[in-house]
Amino acid sequence: MYFINYLNNKKNIIFKCLTIVIIICTCISFYRYNDLYYDDVVYTRIENKNYNSNKNFIQKFILPTTYQSQSTYILKPQINQVDKFKILNRNCTHIDAVYTWVNGSDPNHIEKRKNAGINKDGSQDNRYRDYGSLKYSLRSIVKYAPWIKNIWIITDSQIPDFFDTSIDSKVKFIFHESFFHNISHLPTFNSVSIESNFYNLPEEVSNCFLYFNDDVFLKESVEPNEFFYGDGEQYLFETLLEVGPRLYRQYDQLDDYIRALILNGRLMDEVFNTRGVYRRKADHGVQVFDRKILLKMEELVGPELDLSSSHKQRDINDIQISFIYNQFAKKFQNGFTPKRNFNFYGALASDLYSLKTTLMKALRSSAKVVCLNDGLDSTNVNQYELSLWTITNFFDTLFPHPAPWEISTPYTVPLPQVINSFNTN
Repeated sequence: MYFINYLNNKKNIIFKCLTIVIIICTCISFYRYNDLYYDDVVYTRIENKNYNSNKNFIQKFILPTTYQSQSTYILKPQINQVDKFKILNRNCTHIDAVYTWVNGSDPNHIEKRKNAGINKDGSQDNRYRDYGSLKYSLRSIVKYAPWIKNIWIITDSQIPDFFDTSIDSKVKFIFHESFFHNISHLPTFNSVSIESNFYNLPEEVSNCFLYFNDDVFLKESVEPNEFFYGDGEQYLFETLLEVGPRLYRQYDQLDDYIRALILNGRLMDEVFNTRGVYRRKADHGVQVFDRKILLKMEELVGPELDLSSSHKQRDINDIQISFIYNQFAKKFQNGFTPKRNFNFYGALASDLYSLKTTLMKALRSSAKVVCLNDGLDSTNVNQYELSLWTITNFFDTLFPHPAPWEISTPYTVPLPQVINSFNTN
């Protein structure tokens, strides 16, 4: 009898151990499942009934918000002409971040575009559309660059709907009329027009700042000395593409973007009295700007900056700010170090297989900064909404914790349906 009891006890112990092991394995599996490991799982198409219920969630990212009154989180300088002497005679004591952002889904903004005769056919909606990326880009700064002192968001009198206006935070807003050198150029719908006035940013903005578009986010921890170092020296993020005589000879065969770079290269030849020089294209992602260099640009290519500022939509003759800035920094900065592969660029497509591939490449990339450019096709509403849902799941996985300035939202992202194979039909 004693022996039988012993066996029964041993069986109970073994059974309990197996139960514990099963529970642990189940928890690990759920964690991996819930954490969207793109290397192991892929999205499948979901029947309309599964995601139509989340349309309110999707609409959350395109709700219009235009702010009219003034508050402490809106920087409204008394005059919109910067004191150049003050900028030139102060050093960098900290690094800020500057964003340009627009909610192109705002009815007021849509009406402005129509009145200006811009994008009437909707063919360039992705240039103005807001799919919620700004919120996650800001979360990435909180997570990976908490040392950034101030975050300045440049907008057309708009405040994003997730921003809590009742609290004090490091995020402040600068409206276009507060820093455009020539107010008659407003309203504008051209990001280059906005960038062309960066030399005239309010004095509150640090001399050293990182420039983000709202679709750019940090993927890893970064330190200040990865952007500025030594005694006023900086890194310049470049690609391998060289703008010079070889491209000049192919001008007629190239697209407008490369043609614009060629025109900017020729402008540099004229300003610096050079010939036959090859200049590297600036990388697409975070940009490193020193306001002293921006003022030098205004001194030497002021008319070209003013012309770009006047263009309400993109023009082939626009100044390519990042490209021109890098050339000026190489000539006038205390020191510089070119760097490649710091930024990853991916174009988001509505095709779910291509979309998933781009997101996977972004995760696998060794780059510390990622730009996910909106190339989504909104003509197929169901496909577009499913793409937004997929992208939001991706962001919520990388940056699940709200920033201090976010309004709490009742919306939650459901777990995706995943399988081990992918059907593109």
